[in-house]
Amino acid sequence: MTSALFLVVAALLLSGATYKAVGACAEPSRPAWAFTVTLYALGVAHVLRAPAIAQPLNHAVHAPNLNVLLGNTMTLIGACCVLIVLVYFTDPAGRRSRRKSRLWIILLIIALTAMTGLFAWSLTAPPADFLEHRSAQSLAYVLVYVTYLAAGVSDACQLSARYARHTADRYLRLGLQMVALGCAIGILYCLVYAYNALALRAQHAPLGPVIVTSAVLPVTCCALLVIGSTIGGWGPRLERGWEWWADYRSYRRLGPLWGALADVAPEAIPPQDMASLTIGQKRYRRLIEIRDMILTLRAYRDPALAAVGGESSLAAAAATEATVIASAIQARREGRPAAGGADIAVPPEFGTDLATESRWLEAVSAAFTTVRSTEEGPRGLH
Repeated sequence: MTSALFLVVAALLLSGATYKAVGACAEPSRPAWAFTVTLYALGVAHVLRAPAIAQPLNHAVHAPNLNVLLGNTMTLIGACCVLIVLVYFTDPAGRRSRRKSRLWIILLIIALTAMTGLFAWSLTAPPADFLEHRSAQSLAYVLVYVTYLAAGVSDACQLSARYARHTADRYLRLGLQMVALGCAIGILYCLVYAYNALALRAQHAPLGPVIVTSAVLPVTCCALLVIGSTIGGWGPRLERGWEWWADYRSYRRLGPLWGALADVAPEAIPPQDMASLTIGQKRYRRLIEIRDMILTLRAYRDPALAAVGGESSLAAAAATEATVIASAIQARREGRPAAGGADIAVPPEFGTDLATESRWLEAVSAAFTTVRSTEEGPRGLH
C-alpha cells in the first residue's frame, strides 16, 4: 500500500512537471522552469521512497538507505526551487529576490554536503531505516534535513499566503492557497519527523502511526503543491468544459418541448445558421424560441386546465404547464382556439434570469414528455 501511495503521487507530480515544462517551453521564464524542476524533483523523490523501488535499488548498489539520501536530496532541491519561484513572484525584478535566492542555494549546498557526509559515516553500521536508527550520525542527518526543509516550507507558506491575498486572479489565488496549505502540512511533517528521530534516540515511543507520519503527510503536501501550482492552467479549461456540458445537457433536455412546439408553430423560429453558434448560444436561442412559441399558442391555452395550477413545488407546477401546452398544441392542430385563452403562469422564483428560466423550462419539457407518453399510451391500445 505504501509503494502504491508513493508511486501514485509520483505519477501526479511527474505529470504536473511535464505539463509545466510544456508551458515553460512555449513561454520561457525562470519561475516556470524552477517550478518544473520542483515537481520533477519531488516526483523522483517519491519514486525513490517507494519500498518497491527502494529495496531493489539499495540491493543493486550495495548501499543501504541510498534511496533515502537521494530522495531527501531531491526533496530539498524541490523546496529550494519553489522558494525561488515564490520569491520571484513577490519581487520579480528586485535585487532582494536575487540575493535571497542565492542564500537559499548556498544553504542547500551546505545541507546536502553535510547530509552526504553523515550518510557516508552512518554506513559503518547500516540501519534498516534512518528514522529507526539511533546513532548520532543518523540523528544529525535527520536534523539537518528537517531544519532546511522546515525553514524552506515555512518561508514558502508565508509567501504563498501573503501573495494570495493580493491577486485578483481567482485560480491563481486558489492555487497559492493550496500551496500554502501544502507547505503547512510540510511543516507538520518536519516537526513530527524531527520529534520521532529525537524520541527514538532517547528510546521513547514515536509519535503517530508510521504510515501517517512517513507517507500520508508528505504525500498530501506534495499533492497540494502539484495541484496548486498547475490549477491556473487547467482550472479555467475544466470550468469551460463543465459550462459546455451544462449547456449541452440543458439544450438536450429542452429538446422534447421545443420539437413539439416547432411542429405547430414553426413561424416563431427565425432562420439562422446553427453551425456557427456555440452550444451556449444554441441553448439560449432554444429558450427564446420556446418562449415565443408558447406565446404563439396563447389563444389555444385552456383556462380550465390552467386554473388547476397554483402548486408550490416545481414538479407540480411544471406538470400543470406541460398539460396546458399539450392541450394547446392539440387544439392548434385541430384549429379550435380556447374561449378567451389563458395567461402564461410562471412561478415567481423562476424566469428572473437565464439559469432559473432554463431550470423551469427543462422541468416543463420533462413533464411534457410524461404527459405525451400518457396520452399516446391509451391511443395505442385501440
